Amino acid sequence: MKRVISFTIILVLIFSVSLNVFADMKDVLDDHWCNNEIEETFVEIYFPYLVENNYEKLDPDKPMEKDDFISSFKLLLKDYGYTYKELKTENDMSRKNVAYIIAQELVYNKILQQNNEGKTPFKDLSNLTDEEKYSIYTLYDRGIMNGRSKDVFNPDGSVTQAECIILLQRVKGVLVSMRGIPFKIVSSYQSYNGSESVKVKEVEDKVEVTLIKTFPTPGYSMTVNKIVEEKEGVFRIELAVKPPKAGAVVPQVIVYNTIVIEIDKKDIGNPPYNFKVANGITETAFGKSKLVKY
Repeated sequence: MKRVISFTIILVLIFSVSLNVFADMKDVLDDHWCNNEIEETFVEIYFPYLVENNYEKLDPDKPMEKDDFISSFKLLLKDYGYTYKELKTENDMSRKNVAYIIAQELVYNKILQQNNEGKTPFKDLSNLTDEEKYSIYTLYDRGIMNGRSKDVFNPDGSVTQAECIILLQRVKGVLVSMRGIPFKIVSSYQSYNGSESVKVKEVEDKVEVTLIKTFPTPGYSMTVNKIVEEKEGVFRIELAVKPPKAGAVVPQVIVYNTIVIEIDKKDIGNPPYNFKVANGITETAFGKSKLVKY
């Protein structure tokens, strides 16, 4: 009899452990309001730290850690071919700060346009900076971030794990996957005459792109980080530009840096080709600084 009881207890323990190990996210969230809003596959890919040990760290009402949120946002942007610009922001996860982080990254990557009009129903934004207001306007306009209620945004309230997951799911909805284009830099040099331009020439099975950029002094270095296809026939060349070293003595004379890039036709299809150049960033978006235009 004792053996039967012992065997029964062992079976119960085995099945209990098995059920716990194989429980899915829906079991963890149970009857929480976000249960039908959150995509389990999305969480597994972009919030892996919440999935570990059978969703041990998943607590939908717990405030999200900023470092975790940033790592998830970076991964999402990277997967869709975009760049995350490191921001200097407040070290908190208030709703106004999260709105600022998301909006500025989307505007920087030219996914969204900055909205300065202020057409929201929220009555509690008057004490925010212009940059914070612009961020909220931009996200509200595209349905990415709403208020706590119809006319209250609650800018100082914290953002929970559930809200962060849903926010990034909505961000995913506005992202357009950009295909990376293989390329080779054939030559790179500096001269004292010329003009800024992007010239495209077909050479047998290759496409040769000659890019010339103006700088105010010698000492600037320029290379190509990547080339991506924004849409069919439209390609963006992303530059990495380094200024002269601090304290360097350079003549005040305009110079022209030239890069010649070679691309296989099989990688970009048939002409016509439209190449745009991202000149980089001198300041951040939303008035604290400004994006350099194409």
